[in-house]
Amino acid sequence: MRIVAGSLLILVAFIAGCQTMSPDEAKRNELMWDVARECERQFASITLQRIDSFGRLAYSYSVPGESARFSACYTTKLRARIATPAVVVAAPSTPSEPSRKEAVIEPLPAAPPSSQPVLAAVGVPTWRIGDEWSYQSKSERENSSFVWIVDRTDTWEGVPVFVIKGGRREIYYRQSDHAFVVQKLNGAIETKTTPPIPYVAWPLSTGKTWEGIYVHDRPLERQSYSQLSRSRVIGEETVRVPAGVFRAFKIERRSVWNDSILDVRWYSPDVKNYVRMDEPITGGTRIRELTSYKLAAP
Repeated sequence: MRIVAGSLLILVAFIAGCQTMSPDEAKRNELMWDVARECERQFASITLQRIDSFGRLAYSYSVPGESARFSACYTTKLRARIATPAVVVAAPSTPSEPSRKEAVIEPLPAAPPSSQPVLAAVGVPTWRIGDEWSYQSKSERENSSFVWIVDRTDTWEGVPVFVIKGGRREIYYRQSDHAFVVQKLNGAIETKTTPPIPYVAWPLSTGKTWEGIYVHDRPLERQSYSQLSRSRVIGEETVRVPAGVFRAFKIERRSVWNDSILDVRWYSPDVKNYVRMDEPITGGTRIRELTSYKLAAP
């Protein structure tokens, strides 16, 4: 039987540029490998290969269905193991404490003092068909722009969703909390997340935290990765972007394993979406900023 190469990218460590592991990182990698071996024994077509310096577990498989079941086994058992006191995970950093691998983020341009009151706790916003957000994306490698439009409502596996169109892509968000469900490219599933990942948790307020283990499947590439992340609303900031000046909640999402930043978003209740997002990538940071928006009339 032909073996199809695949990989389960366990993005629970972000150690770019490092040649050696700390004792805590070595313990975490040992834990990952132990859990993976335990699950491997349950599936005949899964063959583990390696955990690389980025904490990614590579494997091969001959039965695609077993790849999904292996991911579920790994996620369940890893969650159970990290809940025990013996497991070492990175403590959340405070706003004044930098992570071990901070993204290089450009400082926001100074904005005029805001006379607006402190933002109250915000519930799930109501998206309407026709809502539209335009963004520019800049990094050391590329500059681009894109437009998101709420195209329609639908269901995905029995769950009501909003479908946002952006060029050749359609992105499905769960209606109840706007959690990311699936993204399609030219009608084919490009990325699917299990369970749906809430980049924002409601009601949104300063100090709120949430975390989870999320499996991201990329069937077009026959790859998956499992990510253990923790999000926290750091506070409120006045943010200047091409679309204007907005009062926004700053939300950081970090790896639970080594506290490295996965992304930072500034969510504006007035816009019903984020106005800026900073995301570490190889060689620098990708910065997305709102350039214009239009909300459909009730």
